[in-house]
Amino acid sequence: MPDVLFAATLTNRATRLDAVLATMDGTMLRRGHEIYPAPFGPDAFVAAFVRLARGLLRSEAREGVHIAGAALALEAVLDAGAGKVVAMPMAADWGAFPLSERLTTASGATSGVAIVSLTDAALLGEMTLGAGRGVTNAVLLDLSRSVSAAFCYEGKLLQRPYLGAIGHIPVPGATWRCACGGHGHLETVASAQSLVRWMIGRLVEAPATEAAVMRLTGGRAEALTAPQIWQMACEGDPVAAELMGAANDALAHVILTLLLALDPERVILSGALAQCGPTWRDALARAIIQIAPPARAGELAACLALGELGPAATIKGALALARQRVISITG
Repeated sequence: MPDVLFAATLTNRATRLDAVLATMDGTMLRRGHEIYPAPFGPDAFVAAFVRLARGLLRSEAREGVHIAGAALALEAVLDAGAGKVVAMPMAADWGAFPLSERLTTASGATSGVAIVSLTDAALLGEMTLGAGRGVTNAVLLDLSRSVSAAFCYEGKLLQRPYLGAIGHIPVPGATWRCACGGHGHLETVASAQSLVRWMIGRLVEAPATEAAVMRLTGGRAEALTAPQIWQMACEGDPVAAELMGAANDALAHVILTLLLALDPERVILSGALAQCGPTWRDALARAIIQIAPPARAGELAACLALGELGPAATIKGALALARQRVISITG
């Protein structure tokens, strides 16, 4: 067997490590995971990463197989070029940690261990195997617990520590408090998490809406999802329609700004809100057409695409990055 690739993701607020071992063409060989009871500290994480990698290698039961390239996608502020964690929102002791260097030394990966944000990895995955195939300039919006963006220009990821933090763009008319401490930011009205939170908060004043939510969730309002809110909006529920309308209007303004400023060939909609599906994408496209320059409105709205890989986009993107590292070093 030739050398292999190893890719991992650190998710669930730095408590879950998932990993895959794959051939150089990306074919999955083995999967594994570790769950930590609290957010990983840097030293504990390096140990877990190496332990998982070695365990998957042993499971192949082949002599002489080693990791040629490796990559890690995680939710953190990263200096990807320097291989360092600038800040980990869930833990205070990660600042300036030389993650790539430490992982490379401990794992013995021939071409080193690349690090990348979850959003950047998702874009790379979609560009390789999903909705971004065939284009070289694209933007991905992750609309889940928060709102973030990743950018690819001429086939290369654009990476800076705070690039893509579009969830904190102020939205006219919005007043809700953001997790960052500010008010009225995009993610307070357009993330899947915020939509669910505000929908549940409105139930006490809307008995008919509450009854509909209970029917959809089997009596467990806390299990409500963004696609269910979209379903209710399409069925005429006034509260759901109001919340989804505000989210789509805010997203339309931000996406149009990105389209006009960056001229991407594709804007890929990803994350939990994108699970609302084609009818939601089409509604968002109509909202863009209403405010876009008339001569280009249809063309700009046509750039919208739903992500095709779902949650698998991040691990597939990490694998693609690991392979790129091997190719760049070996030529």
